[in-house]
Amino acid sequence: MLSFQSQANTSSPPYINEIVLAVNEQNLTAQRLYLTAGFIDSGRRREGKKGRQLLLYYPLSANYIDATKSFNISLTEK
Repeated sequence: MLSFQSQANTSSPPYINEIVLAVNEQNLTAQRLYLTAGFIDSGRRREGKKGRQLLLYYPLSANYIDATKSFNISLTEK
């Protein structure tokens, strides 16, 4: 996992400040993997074709700002 973190922090363009992914709520193995790798649960959920999805993100810089919170954007489908 350390290899992923160091590569993500050094090889991304400066305007990309996070990696976002969705993982199925039922897929506990994948959730553990992503959380162990440093992804953070945003607390947001989305209905997908295969069921409810957790939205996780991985900040790529120390100056990370969650744009969805800054601009009050909702990622939840109704």
